Amino acid sequence: MQRNFRTHYQKHPPSRNSIIDLKKKFLETGSVLSKKSSGRPSTQQICYEEQRMMTPILFCDEACFHISGTVNRHNVRIWGSENPLECREKSNVWCALMHDQVIGPFFFAEKTAISVIYLDMLQNFVYPQIETLQSEIIFQEDGAPPHWSTIIREALDKHFPGRWIGRGSPISWPPRSPDITPLDFFLWGYVKDIVYKTQVRDSDQLKTRVRDALTTVDVGMLARTWQEIEYRLDILRATNGAHVQLY
Repeated sequence: MQRNFRTHYQKHPPSRNSIIDLKKKFLETGSVLSKKSSGRPSTQQICYEEQRMMTPILFCDEACFHISGTVNRHNVRIWGSENPLECREKSNVWCALMHDQVIGPFFFAEKTAISVIYLDMLQNFVYPQIETLQSEIIFQEDGAPPHWSTIIREALDKHFPGRWIGRGSPISWPPRSPDITPLDFFLWGYVKDIVYKTQVRDSDQLKTRVRDALTTVDVGMLARTWQEIEYRLDILRATNGAHVQLY
């Protein structure tokens, strides 16, 4: 049999173990072909699941507000209404949104939020505020380096077992998706417009304006924002997960 296989196909015959594996695969699936790898979850795949669990998601993010009139959010830069000043004072701000409340702001004293600082913020600022809801919340964060260190992933696994979204998380989330993240498409721009309506004097005034701006985000605005997320998920589904420019 092996000699006939070589003669007919001009290649080595499969081993006995390979034949056994192929038979097993055929009996289980009706085919000897391997399934195509799913790869990293796409936005289209995610949006079907996300619509069912939008309400309990806590979206969080950080932004850097400069006295000069800019807001840096990783690779995103939003200019303030006034001409920027030659000044480097800034405040690193963490904030979170749920469908019915704003959590924050938290101002990092350090210029850069490394993992241990981020963990301290979670333990001493975030967890106490969501203690009564913790068993229901799905915690979402982006993939910034301080967010996916071992100590952060272990902490999130402990406090949100099977219920957190981020790099290395048990729940998948499409990468580079500011179009379905409410702090990106709504909150930071909204706060920026209020904070920089007039020139900012110093870092204390900057923090005060950020706090004051966040107090104006009411339940109605959040409800409309969650409706917008669902609308955007509908758009992503209709476009097979393609990122689209929405206005």
